[in-house]
Amino acid sequence: MIDTKMPVQIFRDGKDIGAGELLPNGAAIAVCPNEKNFQLLQMKTDTNAVEDLIPMTFLLDEKAMSEGQLYYSGEYICLCPNEKELDLLVEEGSAKLFVDDNGTKARLEVSSKGH
Repeated sequence: MIDTKMPVQIFRDGKDIGAGELLPNGAAIAVCPNEKNFQLLQMKTDTNAVEDLIPMTFLLDEKAMSEGQLYYSGEYICLCPNEKELDLLVEEGSAKLFVDDNGTKARLEVSSKGH
């Protein structure tokens, strides 16, 4: 895994809702949105302290690499592949994160060829 950040576009139900960066976070990948008060999903309570684990798929150049979970606390978004040695952050790469509106599934599509 590289120690640099990779750009990511974020989509909910097919609509572009923001952008940010992916950063390595141990065996996981941290999602750092550009917008300060970014909301990936509508929170289920008014405390913004609900934790969601959303099943997801990780793809590299359109090839499925791992299953895993998206951890969402309202403040933090972390992508946790089951394959702990997965190396998705590639130099000159870019990514798209897709989440359905119900928070029942997600996928990360990484392109090693950039935009």
